[in-house]
Amino acid sequence: DVINLSVQSTYPEEAKQVTKKQLNEILGSDEELFWNELFKIANDSNVTIVLSAGNLDLLIGLDAMKRDNSIITVSATDKNNNKAKFSNYGKRSTISAPGVEIFSCKPGGDFVIMDGTSMSSPIIAGVVALMKSVNPDLTNKEIIKILKETGKEVDPTIGPLVQVDKALSLCKSFNIKKANELNTDSIRN
Repeated sequence: DVINLSVQSTYPEEAKQVTKKQLNEILGSDEELFWNELFKIANDSNVTIVLSAGNLDLLIGLDAMKRDNSIITVSATDKNNNKAKFSNYGKRSTISAPGVEIFSCKPGGDFVIMDGTSMSSPIIAGVVALMKSVNPDLTNKEIIKILKETGKEVDPTIGPLVQVDKALSLCKSFNIKKANELNTDSIRN
């Protein structure tokens, strides 16, 4: 039901100079179309894809994999709830989660303290799993809406910081059928 992908492409230092306008001009590549088709299949099956934003301090979306609107792209915050220095950023950042000095495991059965959006993304994948356990009928669009609505704004360049308790609380009362009925009634009026 939930897939976490802690992956990133590498780019030269010049990639930090890419502007939002330049990024918009490269949209629509064959690679992007491939990922969009793959994510459409997942979305149609109500599988939620959670992706790490990347650790290069550049705009999210240079990587064609991270341009689809049905996925959740996760940026990292530091101990002070600021954007982590390394975290990728921009309007494609769906949500953020802690990503600095996270206790994690490593091969060989050892544990280590690590930094990165690869630490943030699994936190959100776990939150999404909890959300789906509370309300299995939630669509990916609804999950994204709930995460954004309940998150705490911490930095305008990244998505809001996840607030698990508030997201789960809203999941319990979230009823898309009722919301659609309200929208239909508003249109009629």
